[in-house]
Amino acid sequence: MGVQAMAIRPQIVGPAPALTHLEASLYRTPAVQVEAGQAIHLLEAPDRATEVRAALRWLKARLVEDGLRADDVALLARNIGPYRPFILQTAAEFGLPVRLVSGFALRSNPAIAALLDLLRVMLPKNAEEAEPALTRRMVVEAWRSPYFDWSALPVASAPEPIGITLVDADTLDAVARWGRVIGGLSQWVEALGNLAAQADPAAGGEGAEEPDEEQEWPKKVPRGLAAQALQGKFQRFIQ
Repeated sequence: MGVQAMAIRPQIVGPAPALTHLEASLYRTPAVQVEAGQAIHLLEAPDRATEVRAALRWLKARLVEDGLRADDVALLARNIGPYRPFILQTAAEFGLPVRLVSGFALRSNPAIAALLDLLRVMLPKNAEEAEPALTRRMVVEAWRSPYFDWSALPVASAPEPIGITLVDADTLDAVARWGRVIGGLSQWVEALGNLAAQADPAAGGEGAEEPDEEQEWPKKVPRGLAAQALQGKFQRFIQ
C-alpha cells in the first residue's frame, strides 16, 4: 500500500466582512452601514484601566473558549503608550503573556534603573552648591543593590577593594539616621568622622563612653575602629 505525501498548509481565515468594511470606511463620510453581527463589540469604559481590563478579559475568553493561541490574538490601540502600565498590570493578573511591539522602556529594566540612580547620587545638590547630592535613601539603596559588585577596586591602583556588604548597608543607614544625614557629602563626612573619632568601646580605654541608663547606644551605630572601617568603605565608594 503506497503512502502519498501531502503538504500541510495552515488554514488562513480572512477578516469578517464587517471588519473589512470598517477598515475601508471608518473615517469617511458618508459611510455605508452594514450589519456587524458578532464581529464587533462596542464598550463604554470610564477610564483606561477599565478599558484595558475589558479588552484583555475578552482576549482571555478567546484563548480559553475558542482554543486560540496567544500569538493568534492582538490588542491594538492608536497610541499604546498611555495604556502600557495598565496592560502590563492586568495581563500579569490574567496570566496573559504580553509582547509589546514597541518594546519596553529601558528605564524599566531594574539593572539600568539602579545604574542611573547610582549616577544621579553624584549630581550637585543645586546650582549654588557643587558637592554631590548623595541623598541618604539613594546611597543606602546603592549599597544594597544586587546589581553592583562592591568587592571591586575603586581604581586599578587601589590597595584594597571597596568591600561593601549588605551588613555595611544596614550600618550606614543607622549612621545616617543617628547623624541626621539628609544628603550632601559634607553631612556624610561629618557623621562618619564624629563616630570614627570616638574611643572604641570594645577596647574599654580612656574616653570610651558609658551607655546611658535611660537610652542605650544604638546597636547598629559603630564607634572607633568599626566606624573608621565604615568610613574607609564610604570614601572608596565615593572614589
